[in-house]
Amino acid sequence: YGRDKNFRWFKSSGQVLFKIRDPRPMQLILKGASYLKSQNVTIYLNRRKIGVALMQTNEEMFKLDVPKEYLLTGINTLHIMADQGYLAGENILSAKFSSAMLVDVKD
Repeated sequence: YGRDKNFRWFKSSGQVLFKIRDPRPMQLILKGASYLKSQNVTIYLNRRKIGVALMQTNEEMFKLDVPKEYLLTGINTLHIMADQGYLAGENILSAKFSSAMLVDVKD
């Protein structure tokens, strides 16, 4: 779905693209909330599972370590898969995300 007040709704899954010039150990930081009920979301980077997060209905920040081996030079695809989607009018929604970023791991 499109952007709405600084966040984006996801159906049961969504994706984000990142461009990386120099693969290195990084940390993925997601900020979001589940729609209607708390639920697990599974996070994949370039088809490799990097973790599962329990999303609550209030917005929270999640941090997951990303090994250098999971990153590619160039375009990297992040997939977020929710356990459940819920009917909201004519749409099916699972979660909303206001930010997704990869940052360098601090020593």
